[in-house]
Amino acid sequence: MTPIIIKVTPFGDRGRFQAEIDGEVVVKSSRTPFLAAARFLKEYGVDPATKIVMRHQNSETDALISTVGVAADLTVAETGKPIFAKWQEFEHGDRPRRA
Repeated sequence: MTPIIIKVTPFGDRGRFQAEIDGEVVVKSSRTPFLAAARFLKEYGVDPATKIVMRHQNSETDALISTVGVAADLTVAETGKPIFAKWQEFEHGDRPRRA
């Protein structure tokens, strides 16, 4: 199965990126565009086992590789050193739910 290629380009300032799939913007602005695009694909009904690849603008180098299911369930926790953590959807626009 051919992986879905997620192309990211800088958007604004402060480390934000836009994510596109086949030329269509799926994430307008995010600090974690690969993970946000994976959540978009999961909500769109793409098989969680589908391989996804992130590439930067004008590059054919694979920067990140995962599956929709794994990446959609992650976020980046920035408590000193950035690390992957379980993603929690925000409730009513407030704080994230605690596990």
